[in-house]
Amino acid sequence: MSETNQTRWVGIPEIVGRQGKPGLLPISRSRFYELLQEGRLPKPQKLGRRSLWREQDLIAAVEKLLGEG
Repeated sequence: MSETNQTRWVGIPEIVGRQGKPGLLPISRSRFYELLQEGRLPKPQKLGRRSLWREQDLIAAVEKLLGEG
């Protein structure tokens, strides 16, 4: 299977960054949760106690948000 067909799951630290490391999205953790609550970002999947998002779903949602602006 090629890497482009593999699903990559990401958590909050990978999405908004942590300890000076940038994340996928250039927004704060609180803004990320606001967008989730507004339904503008996809809901997470739960794996045990972790909330994870498919990277491609987040990218598609961000592209849609950029198109709205």
